[in-house]
Amino acid sequence: MTITETCRPPRRSPTSSTPPDGGVAVVTINRRNGMNAMTAHTVDELIAAFNHAWADPAVAAVILTGAGERAFCTGGDTKQRAETGDYGPSATGSSRSTTSTG
Repeated sequence: MTITETCRPPRRSPTSSTPPDGGVAVVTINRRNGMNAMTAHTVDELIAAFNHAWADPAVAAVILTGAGERAFCTGGDTKQRAETGDYGPSATGSSRSTTSTG
């Protein structure tokens, strides 16, 4: 299974997944330059990958891993948040803002 087939993002996918092998699908966060930090787009793709795996009767388990050797995932992309105040656009139209509304 490939996330880009599910989401069809306009740019290189920050996540990837491999076909199930023996009932196990592997989903990889692939943002090596950012130590696999997550943006809203990355989260959208992870959700799509897990939904795809859930719907595939051949998948019994999912392994979530990070590309590269430095980090599995450092959390939210702080550079993106510092520059824009959020984690970027998402498929749902929501992202967490640093400003309070109340």
